Amino acid sequence: MATARTINSKHYQNVKTGFQSYSTIEDIPCIGLADYVESLNSASKFDSTILAPYVSKIIAQNTAYLVLGCTHYSLIKNEIVTALAKHHASVTIIDTSVAVAKQVGRLVTAESSGSSDSMLSVGAVKKAKGIDDTFITSGELSRFEQQLGHWWSTPDFVIEPSMCQGYLPSEHA
Repeated sequence: MATARTINSKHYQNVKTGFQSYSTIEDIPCIGLADYVESLNSASKFDSTILAPYVSKIIAQNTAYLVLGCTHYSLIKNEIVTALAKHHASVTIIDTSVAVAKQVGRLVTAESSGSSDSMLSVGAVKKAKGIDDTFITSGELSRFEQQLGHWWSTPDFVIEPSMCQGYLPSEHA
C-alpha cells in the first residue's frame, strides 16, 4: 500500500526490482488515502469504509505481507488490521514509518545538498511528562498541530517555533 507518487518514484521501483527476484510484489496505489488521513483532526472519526477497495485487493491477491509504504498509513494501521481481520485474512503488516523517520533524520542533519525542491518544517513537540519528541512535516505547523490532536493521545502538547528549517532534495521527498 502506497501513494501513487511513491509507487511511481525511481527509488521505489529500484527497491521493488531488488525484491522481485524472490517474491511477487503487487502494487496497491491508494489514491486519496493519505489525503484522507491528513484531513482528520481531533473531532474526526475514521470512516473504515474508505479501506474497502484496498482490503478487497489484498484479499483477492492472497497477500501474505503488506508493506505500509506511506508514513500516513502507520497512523491507521489498527484500522487496516481490523478491516483485514473482518475477512479472516492472515496478513503480516510491515510498517516502514520508523525506518523512514530515521532516514529523514539522517537527511535533515546531513550537510545540505544545495537543492531547494521540498521545504521541511521542524517543530519540537513537548509532552506533559517532560519527554521531548521531534516531528518533521512538509506542511504548515498549525495544521500539523490539529492532526496531532487526532492521532496523539497526549492532550497537553505545545508546538514550538521551528528550531531549523531546511530543504530535502526532491529524490527523497
